[in-house]
Amino acid sequence: MNKNLLCGCGNKKKDGSFACEDCLQELEERYRILQKNDYHTILGRKEMTLTEFLKNFSEKGVSDCGVCAICGKRYTFMGHNPFPVIEDEDARCCSKCNEEVVTPARLGNLHRW
Repeated sequence: MNKNLLCGCGNKKKDGSFACEDCLQELEERYRILQKNDYHTILGRKEMTLTEFLKNFSEKGVSDCGVCAICGKRYTFMGHNPFPVIEDEDARCCSKCNEEVVTPARLGNLHRW
């Protein structure tokens, strides 16, 4: 299958969209949460559509969704840096692995610094 037809998580993109149906739903939910927290002011704009919001991140080279480098499950909205568990600078992980694997590993390494 043409890679341009695949979402970052590996599923087929919804027709005319940048992501699959599952990722779009999760991105929309996270966007609603960010709206409640007034996240737009951090980006320098008070009002922004979901499309504008995601475009802002994609222009900065941030992927909207992908596959977790630790557990292999789908993540949306940028994911997290899995260092020091995985030392590949392009790797990303889901929020669950970030909380349960990466953060404890970082805390365990504090004595080294």
